[in-house]
Parts: sequence; structure tokens; C-alpha cells
Amino acid sequence: MTNLIAFLNGPSGKPSMMRVSVLLVILFVLAPRVVIAVKTGQYPPLTAEEAGLVFAVLGVKAYQRGKEAQANGKENGQ
Repeated sequence: MTNLIAFLNGPSGKPSMMRVSVLLVILFVLAPRVVIAVKTGQYPPLTAEEAGLVFAVLGVKAYQRGKEAQANGKENGQ
């Protein structure tokens, strides 16, 4: 459990919201699908809401990286 908490901490030592949100998506969207697939032998299709949740997390991460790249460019005098 300590390793999981350490994994969720970002470079600042505080929990990273992106890491927490990705963990929640894995636990509540993807893990149950794996269990269903193993038990039934068929992969259940994603609902529109589940697909939207996965893509929303990916979109927020892309936005965050873009903002960080802009901030790093300004700090380096570019």
C-alpha cells in the first residue's frame, strides 16, 4: 500500500491529480471489464459514457502537458 501512495505522489511530493484520476479510471472502468471478459470469455463493449470518461482523462492530460510545455518555454526564455 505504501508503494501505491508513493506512486501517486508527483515530483513536488504531493499527490498528483492526474495520477489519481488515471488510477480511478483503471479501477472503476477498465478493471471490471477485465473481470467480465475473463468470466464470460467475451469482451463487453464500452458504453458512450465510459468511452467519454476515458477520452476526457486523456484530453485533460494532453492539455496539462501543453500548458507545462508553454511554462517551460517561458522559463527558458523562448
